[in-house]
Amino acid sequence: MWIEASAPSNIALIKYMGKTDAVSNKPTNVSISYTLDELKTYVRMEQAESLTEDVWAPFVRADLMPIQLSEKGTKKFLNFFQLLKKEFRLKGFYKIESANNFPSDCGLASSASSFAALTRCAHEV
Repeated sequence: MWIEASAPSNIALIKYMGKTDAVSNKPTNVSISYTLDELKTYVRMEQAESLTEDVWAPFVRADLMPIQLSEKGTKKFLNFFQLLKKEFRLKGFYKIESANNFPSDCGLASSASSFAALTRCAHEV
């Protein structure tokens, strides 16, 4: 059974520039962003008995724009999912798909919305 969730993107109006303390992740300055309620990342996931590890793939649906993640991006996404699995005590392996209804790499926070949508999905399992 597929679980699906979405999260809105945002655009930074004032973006933080650097950190005063890397350990506590304190930014040098405040940031202000605007949530774009209609521009979303969609994630769906399904536990698959046949898998021996968690996998990511583009979410293909007519109204969405599939995301093409680099190897580094895929690893970052799946590593975050490992943290969610521990937090929500998820067992087994999952196929995870994601896509946007807006273009990637256009200055909108698609990474943040991807992680938020993944978190919502994992919470629903």
